Amino acid sequence: MAITKRDIERISGPYSTRKFEFIYSDFYPVKKGVAYYNVYTKDKKKKYLDTKLRLIVPIKDSTSFQVYTNTKQNVKREVYLKPYKVIITNRIRKVGSVVRYFAKSILDESQSIFEIKQPDFNRPTNFYEKVSLPWVFTGNKEKVKKENESSLQIAEGTMKGIRYFLHPLQFYEENEILTPKEKMQKKTSNLKY
Repeated sequence: MAITKRDIERISGPYSTRKFEFIYSDFYPVKKGVAYYNVYTKDKKKKYLDTKLRLIVPIKDSTSFQVYTNTKQNVKREVYLKPYKVIITNRIRKVGSVVRYFAKSILDESQSIFEIKQPDFNRPTNFYEKVSLPWVFTGNKEKVKKENESSLQIAEGTMKGIRYFLHPLQFYEENEILTPKEKMQKKTSNLKY
């Protein structure tokens, strides 16, 4: 089976072969001092290639990576989530709300929170805390603020720091119908002293 660039996770080397360490796929022994590379694929396999990109097979492979992949069943590559920025289209704005998804790596010292797509939220991951929350952005300003603050408070129980990560009026537009109290607040905020 040929290895393509897309299949490769990482490469290490070059290393130098020792006597009776490797054979070619036709069972011919590899000479001592031949340069080779360790190629780790995304499906958690380790291949050895010489500088002419020929596959060489170790006679005995007792590296810690090989022992791990041989003893562990169904070894898979870890899922890495990518940040996503939600865009509120006119169609979404007419609905008035959206469900948002957030993640935080448990291995990241800074514990940075970032938004992710819904398919990423549903993927099984080992190294991320994830949370979803309903987000409202149309209607009465005070009601929108209260609903979003409530969503953030609930999400805080799962993911510490999310209530400080988002402003409760994010995506809210003031072209909505204002209450008399809101009209007065808007007028007084426009006054110059």
